[in-house]
Amino acid sequence: MDTDTRSKQQQSWGKLEHYRSEENVENALGDADMDFLDVITFVLDRGTNSDFTMFFLITWGLCFRCNKMQMEKNLIQPSQVINHALSLHKSFNDLRSSSTQIAKRMCYWEPPPRGFLKLNVDGAMFLNLRKAGVGVVVRDNKGKLVMAASKMGNEVDDPTTIELMALLRGLQLCVHLGFSKIVVESDCMLMVQELKDDQDSFSTNVNLIKEAKSLLQHFQEVEIQHVHCMGNEVAHRLACYSWNVDNISMW
Repeated sequence: MDTDTRSKQQQSWGKLEHYRSEENVENALGDADMDFLDVITFVLDRGTNSDFTMFFLITWGLCFRCNKMQMEKNLIQPSQVINHALSLHKSFNDLRSSSTQIAKRMCYWEPPPRGFLKLNVDGAMFLNLRKAGVGVVVRDNKGKLVMAASKMGNEVDDPTTIELMALLRGLQLCVHLGFSKIVVESDCMLMVQELKDDQDSFSTNVNLIKEAKSLLQHFQEVEIQHVHCMGNEVAHRLACYSWNVDNISMW
C-alpha cells in the first residue's frame, strides 16, 4: 500500500472513531431500528460527497465479502475491502482529473517506445449466434503489423469476461512468439484497473485475472494502459471479424 492510500485509510478510520465517540451517536443511529436509507441520510448529513461515494464502495465490498463467505467459504479480511474501495475511489478521481490533452491523446493509437511492441485486444459479443469473439493485434514502434488474430468462442454473460479472454489469447500468442517487451492496451477500464491492482481481485472473473497476471510475469518488461475505443479500432474490427471465423485466423 502506498503512502497516500495508507494516509486516506487512516483518515477514514479516524472519522469512524470520531463518529463513534460523539455523545448522541446512539440517538443518531437509532440503535437497531435504523434502516439503510437512514444510514445514507446520516452519511450525507455528516460527510462530503467524497465520503458518500466511499460509503457505497465500502458497502458494496462488504456485501461482496458476505457473498464470498456464504457461497465459497472464502473469508476476505475487512482491511482488504477498505483497501479495494480506496483503490477504486483513487482511480475514479484520477480519471476525472485527467487533462483534456491527455484525454484527446488517448483517442488515437500511439506507437510504443523503441524496443517495445504494443498489444491491443478487444472482444465482441454476438448474441444472436450465442457466440463471442476476440481480436488481437501487435504492432512495433513504427506502426508496422507484427501479428494479428481473430478468434471465435462460446457466449459469455459479462462483457468484461470477453475482454479478459481477448487479453489472455493475446498474451499467450506473445509468449509463444517470444516477445520480451510489450505495452498492453485495452478500452476496458475495469480490466486495466484489475490488472494494475496489487490487491486480491473482488471480480467474478478472479481466475481469469490471476491467469492474466501470471502470463504477464513471462515478459522482461510490460506496461498496461487504457485507451479510448477510437484508439483500439483495429483490435475491435478484428474481434467483429471473428463472426466469419470457425476457430481462429492469424496474419
